[in-house]
Amino acid sequence: MRKKKLVRLEMVRRSLRMRADIRIMKHLVTWPTSKVVLYVGSLEHIFKQEGMRGLYRGLSPTVMALISKLGVFTLFLLPVFLNKQWELIFSHALDEDHKLSGVGANVMAASGAGAATNIATNHPLWVVKTRLQLPLQFAFTLTYPHEVVRARLQEQGQGCVTNLPTPAAAITFTSFEMVHPTSSSFRNSPPPSSPPMAIYVASRRLSSGTALRAMRSYSTSSFREERDTFGPIQVPSDKLWGAQTQRSLQNFEIGGERERMPEPIVRAFGVLKKCAAKVNMEYGLDPTIGKAIMEAAQEVAEGKLSHHFPLVVWQTGSGTQSNMNANEVIANRAAEILGRKRGEKCVHPNDHVNRSQSSNDTFPTVMHIAAATEINSRLIPSLKTLHSTLHSKSFDFKDIVKIGRTHTQDATPLTLGQEFGGYATQVKYGLHRVTCTLPRLYQLAQGGTAVGTGLNTKKGFDVKIAAAVAEETNLPFVTAENKFEALAAHDACVETSGSLNTIATSLMKIANDIRFLGSGPRCGLGELVLPENEPGSSIMPGKVNPTQCEALTMVCAQVMGNHVAVTVGGSNGHFELNVFKPVIASALLHSIRLVADASASFEKNCVRGIEANRERISKLLHESLMLVTSLNPKIGYDNAAAVAKKAHKEGSTLKEAALKLGVLTAEEFDTLVVPEKMIGPSD
Repeated sequence: MRKKKLVRLEMVRRSLRMRADIRIMKHLVTWPTSKVVLYVGSLEHIFKQEGMRGLYRGLSPTVMALISKLGVFTLFLLPVFLNKQWELIFSHALDEDHKLSGVGANVMAASGAGAATNIATNHPLWVVKTRLQLPLQFAFTLTYPHEVVRARLQEQGQGCVTNLPTPAAAITFTSFEMVHPTSSSFRNSPPPSSPPMAIYVASRRLSSGTALRAMRSYSTSSFREERDTFGPIQVPSDKLWGAQTQRSLQNFEIGGERERMPEPIVRAFGVLKKCAAKVNMEYGLDPTIGKAIMEAAQEVAEGKLSHHFPLVVWQTGSGTQSNMNANEVIANRAAEILGRKRGEKCVHPNDHVNRSQSSNDTFPTVMHIAAATEINSRLIPSLKTLHSTLHSKSFDFKDIVKIGRTHTQDATPLTLGQEFGGYATQVKYGLHRVTCTLPRLYQLAQGGTAVGTGLNTKKGFDVKIAAAVAEETNLPFVTAENKFEALAAHDACVETSGSLNTIATSLMKIANDIRFLGSGPRCGLGELVLPENEPGSSIMPGKVNPTQCEALTMVCAQVMGNHVAVTVGGSNGHFELNVFKPVIASALLHSIRLVADASASFEKNCVRGIEANRERISKLLHESLMLVTSLNPKIGYDNAAAVAKKAHKEGSTLKEAALKLGVLTAEEFDTLVVPEKMIGPSD
């Protein structure tokens, strides 16, 4: 089977390289020409050999990238094909209106996916017309590739992606990026004028495989000009961010949307900027501008503008770009509130929104606001509920005596209630540990500005803004005791992460115990009956797995990993500024959310429904050799050990072994070996 697949892939490669690339390179310099029909023949040959579906099913990324050039080049040459020639290839893929549909659209989509892999080939790619459903007949009089690009830009608008699906956009931008640097090589063909920066940004994103993100970010037909100290830059008209955010999008293409700055940070920026405007109005900020900023910041705090915060965690270590993202969004939104246009800077992102602030003190401040808010609103309630349920189970199971286990071996008895009481206490202590970290999180760095000195602030600004944040959040925030520590170190975050790491350690132990005690149903320990939430196997009928325990233990592993990242980040505060702020914030907030959600899920879908298998517990209890421990005070350790070994060797009961050895009478044994009397100190 494997050999057959390799032959098939090689045939595709050979068809592409020998029948397409060589001929295109040979004839392209005289394009357009009837000789492009040779390329049509190449496509027809490959389709016949491989089939439409075979063209892209199961192919490696390298071959897919090559195939994308075929599909895309077909679009480029489409205008000069006659209907007859086109129908030779795609006759079964055209609808009544001569538009691509069904299989034809799938081939084009596959081509787009291949184009997005950004794997280099031996010839440049020129593509301009990208709508999947494309009429076959329209005027085509342009001579050079760059002229076609320019015409399509005029036709589609500067965005060049209006209403295009992601595969089509991948084709568009990948191709556009490659046209610009290569078109000057054509005779008598000057290079086109520089397109808007945003198109290049989208091009690079799409060609590097992040097509979905760029498609969402650039699904617009118009751009506006924003300026910063580096000069003008094109920004999508439908976005509130400005020049610095746009440059960050361009310079930090790392990880895609899943690596965006956490939502709690964005909302915390809204809270902080609102409070800053409120305090700044006391120090001379124009009330008209200040109130507009407060209104815009409130929208950020409520999450209404979150889609205007596209930046990823992996940026400058001070979080400057995210601070400016907040400043720009709030400034432009405030301008709209005042009846002005975006980009006019009647509300300035630096002079007004960021007044009396630096990224060096705003970002650590929002780190603390976000973490403290998430702990109070998510984590503490979840842990309290889990503790309460475990505590209730300890009462429900208080009279069920079971065998204990140490080193995974049989030990002396205890009650199932005592076992669950231990779990409840672990959670209670974990809750206490994380709560004890809050006083350090409640200290805010705001007012330290660049290095902790408070340059460019007024006296009392730090105290007033902390009080404003406290009022806004209903949490006891105060100004940091020492701003130099607050900017250069993040020990409070490391401490909080450490408490979460301890909680994860506790939850790992609890979840593992519960799933092992519930193992079975016939060949495991089987002392607990766990809720059956979903089928557990795609091959073994009737199997049900301890999925909540598995999910929780995976969360614990992630939290432990996050703590390593926070620890490394916290240890890298160099001189007056720690420049690992975004990763510390991201990892800490990730841990808080995971522990909160997983604890709630574990309580609701597992712990709440746990039942004791009394019959199994009793059976294992009375089969245990470790009940012999209660004989120690009467016959001594050595004699008791001899009884246990004899019973184990002969497969008899402890009582039978004791009677054979003559160390006890039957009455004495029955008096001493009572499991219910072995679960605590004697009178």
